[in-house]
Amino acid sequence: MRYVFKILALSNEPSAAISYISNAFGEVGEDKTTYSEWYNEINVLDDICDLELNVITDVINTDFDETIASIDGIVYFLNPLRKGESDFFEMILPIIYSVKRDIPTIIVLYDETGLLPVSINVLFESIWTNYPDLEAFVNISPSEFQQVLECICIAMITGDTPLNIENAWMRFPIFI
Repeated sequence: MRYVFKILALSNEPSAAISYISNAFGEVGEDKTTYSEWYNEINVLDDICDLELNVITDVINTDFDETIASIDGIVYFLNPLRKGESDFFEMILPIIYSVKRDIPTIIVLYDETGLLPVSINVLFESIWTNYPDLEAFVNISPSEFQQVLECICIAMITGDTPLNIENAWMRFPIFI
């Protein structure tokens, strides 16, 4: 089956998200003044997903209530080493939850240097205990961004919570 999805990539630091996605896709996104846009087609299981991926560049003047209500999934880029970076995430989260339908959301914990010097278990535990309906990827390079897209596409197709199968086994001991 063929699906068409619109994914919103958010970050307190849009230029970092744009750089990451540009490296992942091997091309610079199309500048649309208030956002950058990429198109990509990926195979997920037996399905084909045509993706429109947008990164909001004008964080201050964007109407997030309207924007978030019109998308199918969210990839949020968060650098846990920067002070205040999670404040924007905490501001956006109630808007995501206010939408009348579930929007699959994935958090990509990253640093521009390519490696977070923090325990991955601590980061996962923090995300999964505070936000059990969100999934997280840590220290994933742009060349592996396909994994994030596949994970969110499966969630959008099935209507389930996103689940990264590579670290799903870690959830059980954390919840116990």
